[in-house]
Order: sequence, then C-alpha cells, then structure tokens
Amino acid sequence: MPSGIYVAMGLMSAGFLTVLTFAFSSKMGLSFGAIFFFLAVCFAIPRPVPAPGSRTSALRLQDFLKWVIDTNTGRMTAGSATVLVLALPFLILCFEIAVATIAALI
Repeated sequence: MPSGIYVAMGLMSAGFLTVLTFAFSSKMGLSFGAIFFFLAVCFAIPRPVPAPGSRTSALRLQDFLKWVIDTNTGRMTAGSATVLVLALPFLILCFEIAVATIAALI
C-alpha cells in the first residue's frame, strides 16, 4: 500500500479519536488515551517490519495505480481499492463529528 494511503487512513482514525476525546473528555479521557495508544501501535508496528518475502519499501502511488487488485468479489482497479480502503475510516470520522455535534447541541 502506498505511504500516502496508509497515512491518510491513520490520520482519519486518529481524527476520529481526537473528535471523540474533545467531545467527551470530561468523562472518558483516560480510556480514549488508551485507545489512541493501541491505534498508534497498530499503525506503527507494520511500518518498519515488512512481511517475509515482501518488498522492503512501500509502492509509489504511480506504481500502485497501474495494478489491478484481486478481491473476493472480483478484480478492481487500484483507484477503486483505494476508495474502499479509505471509505470506512472516512465514514467513521463523519459519524463521530455528527455525534459530537449532536452532543454539543443537547
């Protein structure tokens, strides 16, 4: 996976926790800190430790976009795969912003 996509996914996940922490920090600040720690570990450990037999560096985005990705539901372009990878973190972030807005208004 290209580094830019990996970083975008990590930033959206961290953004989710940041919004959650600021919205509800008085009640669960320590819990959110622990969740952020585990999330950071999950994104940090795979970065320096590549899988056995794999390349040692991430693909460049231009190289990645030339590939066709095989999935369980068929083949898709790299652009479509990127949208699928980033869709869930984006939707979670949007949902959390909506929850924080509702909590602030109530």
